Parts: sequence; C-alpha cells; structure tokens
Amino acid sequence: MNKIYNWKLKDTVIIDLFYIISFIGIIILLGIISIIYLMIFIFFYILMNLLLAIICHDCPHQGHFCPGPSQLLFGALLSKKLIKKEKISRKTMRITLVFYVLIGMGNFIFSFIVIIISLWSSLFLITLIPPFCFLIYATIAWPILCPKCSNKENCPVRNFKKYF
Repeated sequence: MNKIYNWKLKDTVIIDLFYIISFIGIIILLGIISIIYLMIFIFFYILMNLLLAIICHDCPHQGHFCPGPSQLLFGALLSKKLIKKEKISRKTMRITLVFYVLIGMGNFIFSFIVIIISLWSSLFLITLIPPFCFLIYATIAWPILCPKCSNKENCPVRNFKKYF
C-alpha cells in the first residue's frame, strides 16, 4: 500500500468547481421546473452516496476526503460511520458497483434530459451549463486525481473491470 497522499486544496479546487457548478445548476434548474424532479434527484444522490460508502469500505481515505470518483460525494466519510471495516464479498461489491454506476450516471443524465427538454426554449444557454461542466469534470478529474491516490491499485471504482 502506498503512503496516504496528503491532499491539498490546489490539487482539486479547479476540478471541483466544474462539479459544483454542475451540481448547483441542476438543483436550481430542477427547482424551477418541479420540486418533484428536485426531490427525485436528491433521493438518488443520497442513495449514490450510500452505495459509495459500501464501495469505499477498505480505502485508506475512509473517513477523509476522497480524491477520486467520490470527490464531493460523501461515501468515504459515510463509510467510516456505516461499514466499520467489515469484509464485503466480491459478489456484493460487484452488485454495488453496478448499482452505483447506474444510479449515479442515470441520476445526472436524467436530470440533464429533464432540464434540456423543459427549459430549452426559454433558457437555451443556461440549460447547457450543467451538462457541459459535468462533462469537463468527468473528463479531467480521474486522469488528474486518480494517479496521485494512495488507493489507485485497489479502488473498486477506478478498477471496475477487476470485479467482472
């Protein structure tokens, strides 16, 4: 196991801004469209974090900031409170990973579709900001942050193929 990398603000702040803009944009625009869509998004966001807590059960970043896929998610923090270093079977991890990817990406994609369909005619440029920022975040976050991570060899999200 590598020494745990001590993350600095400068390591993540620019990348995090893209995620924050996307996340806040989704919340504001879904709130404009419908409170029900907003509640659905928040419900699946919380579920995504709970699934990530299971995935992060054996990470050295458990209970601290996670630089990788759970950046600005609270899986690593929740993991320390919920999992308590229990062993998780390969089958459970596989199922959890599949649901995490489906729910996580599905939640954001569904939100982007709802926002674009609902607000395209009235707020054309504003509807493009959250998906564009999320795309930038997703494209640059893992290649920049994952190589520095102390758990890069064992991270289930980074090494998704290892479980299948």
